[in-house]
Amino acid sequence: MLRLKLLFFLAVGTMCTASDKGLCPPRLTGDIPFEKKAAQPNPSMPGKQYLGTVSLLTQLSDTGRVCFIVSIDGINKDIDKKTEQASQQRRFDPVRRDGRPVPALATVYVDYWTLPGGQVIGDPPQIASEFDWADQFLQAGSNMNIFELPSFQMHAQLQIENNGEPLRGTLLLLWNGPDQWREDISFPGYSETQIGGKDTVFLKRTTDFLPLRIQQVHGTLGFSSSASYGSFFHPLTDSKATVTDVHAEKVNDKDLVCLNGKNLCVDPSTHSLARQLPFVDSNNSPVGAKFFPGHLSWVDHGKMLVEINVTDLKVTDRLPASSFQAPPDATSRPGCMNPIPPRLLSRVVPKYPNDERRSNAQGNVAISAVISKEGIPGDLHVVSSVSPGLDGSAMDALRQWRYQPATCGSASVDVEMILTVIFSLQ
Repeated sequence: MLRLKLLFFLAVGTMCTASDKGLCPPRLTGDIPFEKKAAQPNPSMPGKQYLGTVSLLTQLSDTGRVCFIVSIDGINKDIDKKTEQASQQRRFDPVRRDGRPVPALATVYVDYWTLPGGQVIGDPPQIASEFDWADQFLQAGSNMNIFELPSFQMHAQLQIENNGEPLRGTLLLLWNGPDQWREDISFPGYSETQIGGKDTVFLKRTTDFLPLRIQQVHGTLGFSSSASYGSFFHPLTDSKATVTDVHAEKVNDKDLVCLNGKNLCVDPSTHSLARQLPFVDSNNSPVGAKFFPGHLSWVDHGKMLVEINVTDLKVTDRLPASSFQAPPDATSRPGCMNPIPPRLLSRVVPKYPNDERRSNAQGNVAISAVISKEGIPGDLHVVSSVSPGLDGSAMDALRQWRYQPATCGSASVDVEMILTVIFSLQ
């Protein structure tokens, strides 16, 4: 039996045991190296030429059976497939901790060579050296961070659910860097323009608060000047120390590596970020040295709330300054694109009014708020109501919540966000 030196970790949830006959655990934790290994061609015979390396992310049960494989890098479809099939049938000495076999994730590399007669041969599998996997999430985020480009423009078609009916709109985003950008969102009966200047955001919209569906549009896009759920660009804002483990998971028919406790994964085959539900992203397309999804959506219990089709996204020469004039009557505040969002420090549990208990009233109250640079919620507006009693109880509680404020660079700033309070009698 081939023995490999594997990186090992403990599984969470139900562990595989010998009696399970090698059944794969549903979730695994630990270090997952998936950087492409630099080939070190050292032919053991004259004329042997290095052909390439097939890299596989593998999940091993505690009996040493390979029960999860996703290709990271390959040579061609034929060699890659044969490598996967051969690895799938291998049995390895199981990883042990304190003398006990445990499930494990490991990246296996197989170097291939071409002999003088044209025959292709493969070396025995090798295991990657250990490195900080959290950097891989940061690198995947950088790969998708179009805001690292000097100038670009984006056009998109939007559709949101509005009182049970689809409502179509448009998005325009112009970018000349963090000190000069413009975003226009338009729907029938609603428009919003944001102009980004140096440490300042100018805003003009047809409402005096952030509507729920507009916040969900920003969240679906994965970028915003507000504190939107779903950001592509701050996946590890709490610092690496707060992200302690990962697991392999199939999401939207893709084999991914996901952070436990966060709605974020990496696709090892593309080194790109992949979000979990409610977000469904597809059709990654290159934009200069970056790439970005061509289709993004927000799905709640099978219901499409937001759908975005990017119709044009391209790198441009520097855009004219006239494109970034603030509209008349726009308000201004300190801010930026993609601020580091506020972090909740303390909360007060809302009271459940007796009348609502007796009437069995329950549901989610969504409230538009501005979290001040002191971390205090203000300017509260109910944007999704359950009942007057529950709405009022939620407002009373939220006024007492406290946050570590959002930041742009080193400066604390006010940000808009939607806060949700869940009332349930279950």
